[in-house]
Formats: sequence, structure tokens, C-alpha cells
Amino acid sequence: MKFILAASAIAASQALTSPAPALTFCATLHQELTTANSDGSSDEVVVNLEYQGSCMNYDTVSWRQDTLSDPTDANSPIAQSAIYSGDGVTYFLLWKEDGVTLDQCAYLNGVNTVSEMPFSLVNAAPTAENVGSTTIDDVTVDDWFAFRPGSTVNHMTTPDEYMHWYFGEGDIMVESDCVQYYGSGGSGSAGNTTIQHGRRHYENYDAAGAEDLTEYAFPTGDAANGITTDDCIPADNSVQEQIQKMKVGMTANF
Repeated sequence: MKFILAASAIAASQALTSPAPALTFCATLHQELTTANSDGSSDEVVVNLEYQGSCMNYDTVSWRQDTLSDPTDANSPIAQSAIYSGDGVTYFLLWKEDGVTLDQCAYLNGVNTVSEMPFSLVNAAPTAENVGSTTIDDVTVDDWFAFRPGSTVNHMTTPDEYMHWYFGEGDIMVESDCVQYYGSGGSGSAGNTTIQHGRRHYENYDAAGAEDLTEYAFPTGDAANGITTDDCIPADNSVQEQIQKMKVGMTANF
């Protein structure tokens, strides 16, 4: 699969508006971030995360993301969850080793909107152009491409980004990826000696499952283990950082 398209190919792309993705669905979200020397001499997996049971509901502005005890094994028990049911409180849940019994909880006040994670994870750039089709998971998908120029803000440099979003029938996001080039000084440094490639792949897509509002609700019954929202502690800085990591997932903005 080619991630960087020649200017002639982009110019020949269809002048269509990038799709507005479906924003109510559950999926297994697999994320991978790799770096490699531009001469192909090395390849290193930096991040290989799998969130099982990621759900979001546009109508209620609700979402849930689960982190597995072994992020490289999709069948491992859930270790922690972040849930938001549209009521202005995000709950951070730690599960026992079985992955289904609540052990501890914390809360963070603050209203979420559809402009925030995880909803924004599936948005294509409005400047994206349809550059044809390809096949992912044996399904033909449309390939939308956009070039994001690099920038520097408050001494924070972002390199140029070559973005692709792959949409299936019904504007379902199947995959997105981002390629960056930077120098030997690390991300944001000048040069092109290093390639960083981020990939976000959605599997087990389930639109109907996201309509079940219990997906975003605080645990009850045996799963609650006698714990209620009154037992949750205010989220300190470390918990807030964990929640943010779960929502963002990786450093590449794609």
C-alpha cells in the first residue's frame, strides 16, 4: 500500500467532500505506531495497543474505552475502563484480574462534546481528497488523502503529515494512518532520516451495540462488587493522565 501519493495522482483525484463518518458504533480498535530509518535498515514497533469494547454514541454523546491487561492480546481481560454517559462526569474504573469485577474507581467532572476524543478519532480532514479505492479486510474501501504541513507552536514542532482515511460502505471508518518524516533529533526535528507511521484499525464493527446505553453506565450487580459512584474518589493528576492516555491512545494525530 502506498502512503505517499505523487502530486499528479492527487491532482487527478475526485473533487468530492470528505465523508462525515458514522459516530455511533462499537469496535475493537487496534493501534500501531512504528518508526524506521528512511533507508529501510531498521523497523521498531513503538506502540501496539488494542482497545477491546471501544464504543461511542453520537446522539447521547456517550463513550467507553477499555484497556486490556495485555495490550498485545485482544483476548486478555480488561484492566481499566473510562466511561462517559453524557452526564458531565467521566469515570475511571480499575477492574480485578478477572476483568469483570470492579476494584476501584475515580471520577472527573467536565462535559465532553463530539469535538473531543474519541469522536474526533474518526474524523477525516475537510481538505481530504478521494484518491481511489483499495482493499482492507477483504472489503473495498475509499481512500481519502490529505497532506498536513508541519508547524511550530511554542517551541513544539510537528513535522509534515501524510494522512489517509479509509471508508467503507455507509461511511464506516475502517482504518486511518499517518506518515511523518523527521531528523535524527527525534519527532519534530529537521530532516527525513526517520519515518514514523501510525495506524488505527477498526475491527468487529457493531453499530447496533453502541445503541445499548448500559455500555456507558456505571457497573451494577455483581460487576459493581458493592461499589457505587459515591465510593469513587476525585481523579488526581495521575488518574487524569491515565484517562487522557486512554482517550488519545497514541502520539500521532490521525
